[in-house]
Amino acid sequence: MATSELRVTKLTPLGKGSYKNAFIIVRDITNAPHNFTIPAGSDVANFCLVEYVDAINWRKESNPITYVDESFKQFRTEMENNPQFKYDIEEKGISLPYKLQLNKSLYSLHKDQINCIAELKKMHELAPRFAPVLHQIRIDIVNSHGTVIMRGTPFPPEEMDLNFAEIFISADVKIPSSVYVKVSYLIERCGNNVIKHIMENPDEKNAVAQKIIEFVDSYVDTHIELLNDIKSENFCTQIVDGKIELIRMLDVDPKYCVKCDSRDPAKIEEFKRHAKVFMKYAFIIHSIRWGDRIDGRHKTIDFGNLDITQDDLDAMLTFFYRPEYMIHEYNPINMLYHYFIQLHPSEFKLDYLTEYEKMHLVPEHYEFLSYDRLKKHFNSKNLFKLFKKHNKKYGITLMEPNMEEGGGGGGGGGGGGEEIEKKGGRKKQRKSKKRVNKKRKRTRKN
Repeated sequence: MATSELRVTKLTPLGKGSYKNAFIIVRDITNAPHNFTIPAGSDVANFCLVEYVDAINWRKESNPITYVDESFKQFRTEMENNPQFKYDIEEKGISLPYKLQLNKSLYSLHKDQINCIAELKKMHELAPRFAPVLHQIRIDIVNSHGTVIMRGTPFPPEEMDLNFAEIFISADVKIPSSVYVKVSYLIERCGNNVIKHIMENPDEKNAVAQKIIEFVDSYVDTHIELLNDIKSENFCTQIVDGKIELIRMLDVDPKYCVKCDSRDPAKIEEFKRHAKVFMKYAFIIHSIRWGDRIDGRHKTIDFGNLDITQDDLDAMLTFFYRPEYMIHEYNPINMLYHYFIQLHPSEFKLDYLTEYEKMHLVPEHYEFLSYDRLKKHFNSKNLFKLFKKHNKKYGITLMEPNMEEGGGGGGGGGGGGEEIEKKGGRKKQRKSKKRVNKKRKRTRKN
């Protein structure tokens, strides 16, 4: 260890998640070589230690027992970068040739380690603008119960490929192709998540909303992709001189990233426009539907409309409900449905059943509808209605369209049309203004 560094160790829990836990750190007076280091003079309060909860059964990519050759590496590359290939392998239900079936089985065994490395690389890629800075990583060899057999030595993220590849080189590893490891890392500590920040600083809600807009616009423009696991609890503040400098993501998982499927400049711009609407809308609905648990209590925040209109929402839903995006395992539409609605689609057939049928209907359990499974239950028109209904249920009011840009009917007309749709016009939505006014008069008389 260089004399300009200090060793640190974990102290008490800072936060707990389903598969990772964070810890407050303190200076390590024992100077143990397996502990993380920070630059001398640094404030330990600016860092935290994160551990994966479960041990990962790490496996060699070329398994001598099954004699899998280099084709597995190509299979893995396709699974990670080609949504259509992954959809065909995992969802289509087609009969696979023996070699592909073998690679599919092997890929499922490697999935945890693949996801771990991908997440660490994504975190490192996005720092410091969009995620906290990843400082060091450590790999400990453990048994199947998680008990440490051999402590690793911390290394910088730039060396992760080399260090993960050398897991099996250690003479202490008895099994030549499989070993259990526990991964932890030292990372820059963020401020409070946005929900907690506003609970403590209620007058800064508009400032936070503006920073969310800036984050989304900058992220999409920079990476030409969207993040669809948008949870308000996962956005944290960076405070500089008492003011919010940035909003960043605490946790970034690449499996929830969707990239533009085209290289055409016009289509890229179209994707970016809809991706921004999606991320803002996803943030709105999670904040108002779920929020976060603060001091043991459920807290939600209404961040307003983040400058998106109903027309923006309809266009975004149409864009991402197309086959080229619905083939993603985690796509914008099924993630919106999961975080906002989270009901089995059969729940929405009740309006068409008799009272007798309703009484004898057995409720179906909701499970996440991956890939394009929503398409079996909703066409795009019904999807629009579903989200409008839930917007009303949770009090989400989007901006009125801009008439100068050819928006959908302007201020009063747009609102009136939406109300008519909810009250009666189920099938006949597109009517002349004269016909709509007549229908309004009949509604008042009734």
